[in-house]
Amino acid sequence: MIADRHSSRCSKWKQSWSSYSDGRSISWRDVRLNEATTTYDANTYSRTASRYMWRDQAYLLDMLTAARDARDFAAGMTRDGYDVSRLAHYAVAHALQIIGEAAARGSDDTRNSVGDVRWTQLIGLRNRLVRDYGRIDHDILWDTLQVDIPSLIDHLERLVASDQSE
Repeated sequence: MIADRHSSRCSKWKQSWSSYSDGRSISWRDVRLNEATTTYDANTYSRTASRYMWRDQAYLLDMLTAARDARDFAAGMTRDGYDVSRLAHYAVAHALQIIGEAAARGSDDTRNSVGDVRWTQLIGLRNRLVRDYGRIDHDILWDTLQVDIPSLIDHLERLVASDQSE
């Protein structure tokens, strides 16, 4: 009887999700091996021959999308404007968390082959934002937005563009 109720709720949730989700994937497990879909904005991205490379390409696209979002969230803001905007703080911190999480989920092969990206710092920033959220230094976040995010976007755009040409 309990199993029947659980099964009923689960199938009802699946039906509700499919009608509200517009068919977007929320997990890389839902993606065919020859087509990578970003876990962040669910756009079809690339086809690769490698068994695990498609997932790494989706993570790279997640990082690029989140980096652009972080840049856009603070676009046109002065440092003083950023300091007083709680919305900007939360939005930028969340985008940086996504970048770090996607960086951590990428394979060692991808991280080793792309030396231009500071993987350890990205993952460490994500961990600091999540685990030590009470002591976030907004000077560091602002500097990250102004210096590191533009260069990260440049690196990731080259990676994404080179993969799409394959």
